[in-house]
Amino acid sequence: MTKKDSLEIFEIEANEKTAIRLQSNFLQNNIQYQIVTINSENQIYSYLLEIFGDKDSALYPETITKLDFFKGTLNVFSLKGKN
Repeated sequence: MTKKDSLEIFEIEANEKTAIRLQSNFLQNNIQYQIVTINSENQIYSYLLEIFGDKDSALYPETITKLDFFKGTLNVFSLKGKN
């Protein structure tokens, strides 16, 4: 768990059973997944992140709180059926 201001952030790495490898001139070859739950004022928000890193970027730091050197795309899916 990470505390940031008044938020509590819980992050869990998720993996595919059979990992897909990308062939791309501009993306890293692995897609990463993470489940993130945020507690804000006793309201719980849960998301699935699909992470595509740019080829010239540092690896995804395994936390949404330290994205300073990460370049890429985060697709965010609400676990309440909204994205």
